[in-house]
Amino acid sequence: MESFLYGEQIGQTLIGQGTASPLLVCTDREPALAAREYVPTPLALVLPPEAQMAEPIIEKTPAVASGKMFRLDAAHHGPRLVAFQLGRNHLALPEHADEDRRLIAERLADVADSFDLAEPFQRIRDAIEEAQQAVR
Repeated sequence: MESFLYGEQIGQTLIGQGTASPLLVCTDREPALAAREYVPTPLALVLPPEAQMAEPIIEKTPAVASGKMFRLDAAHHGPRLVAFQLGRNHLALPEHADEDRRLIAERLADVADSFDLAEPFQRIRDAIEEAQQAVR
């Protein structure tokens, strides 16, 4: 159900109806990766800092090398994901997304070492928390 809502209903609509054509879409919600079936843009799961250190669940592998596959979601739900490191960022893609992995590495080559892809998600969470506290 989450994959349907995040991927087909929300993700597909947001990406497909936008006026810009992004080179990459990042998400911090694994079910949103389901939108990839409906859009031409590569989607990557940005792993949070706490997941990056969760060995052996995540193995840090070179972006273009063949990574080992680990299940990041609950057993028997969703696609198997391959985790990989690109610069200072830790990402995951469905195991069948080898071309997306290559495109992401190519498109982020100039900023991968200097840009923290997880940071905007934390800022969004902090802003939501601040807004909720203001309402209370």
